[in-house]
Amino acid sequence: MALKLWEEKYLNTKEINDLVHDSFTHETNNIAYLKSHRDWVEENKFGFGERAFHYMWVLILDDINNCFGKINACEIGVYKGQIISLWSLIAKNCNYAIDITAISPFEGNVLPVSKISRKIKQLISKKFRNDLTSANFYGDANYSQLCTNIFEKFSCNFEEVTKLVGYSTDPDIIAQSKNHRFNILYIDGDHSFDVSRSDVENYAPLVVPNGILVMDDASMDLEMSAPYKGLPGPSKSAKLLSEMGFENILNVNHNRVFRKL
Repeated sequence: MALKLWEEKYLNTKEINDLVHDSFTHETNNIAYLKSHRDWVEENKFGFGERAFHYMWVLILDDINNCFGKINACEIGVYKGQIISLWSLIAKNCNYAIDITAISPFEGNVLPVSKISRKIKQLISKKFRNDLTSANFYGDANYSQLCTNIFEKFSCNFEEVTKLVGYSTDPDIIAQSKNHRFNILYIDGDHSFDVSRSDVENYAPLVVPNGILVMDDASMDLEMSAPYKGLPGPSKSAKLLSEMGFENILNVNHNRVFRKL
């Protein structure tokens, strides 16, 4: 079923949200290349999220390709490359023209091993406290190489991705991004309220009319059976989007899908 059809019949109720999750999970498992990609991600601990999200991205890329004839997609917060490699894989299998932009520091944010160091940082650093409550700590690794690995695993080319290396709040990254326009934007960076709000304020205006914005970890206020619905920061920041000309057209567990009017 096309995204437009889901959009037309979608109601933000517990019953429909559960139906979307179950249907999308089923479709992911029925499409061989999607199942293979998600299986590999899970087996190798290359990302988070739900299996249902893979089919969600098939619908979104198909919708944008039909509307614009070319996909210009950006992810804020790349981690190990699950989503950008999935976009590349979908485009390859469906013969879509795609340009991918990745905004990420491509480095870890390491939680101190010492319990004493953690307690001291909790006392003196607001950012450290926010990082703890917003799940913003990741291990030290060569994330560019990890992204290369998953792209190569599925015969895609990470070198074709435009990389804006830094944090989404860096003035230089914000300035560089102003030259871009996207018909897909995925906000999945720092999950504190201050930064997720900054991402909405700085990057949502770059989405063209009829484009799609997906907000990760933003469904805490929604009714659904899913045990995990996101975090307070993105859930609160998502409420800003209606005032910026976006309509919530679909929700897939903790991923909220908005269309720019």
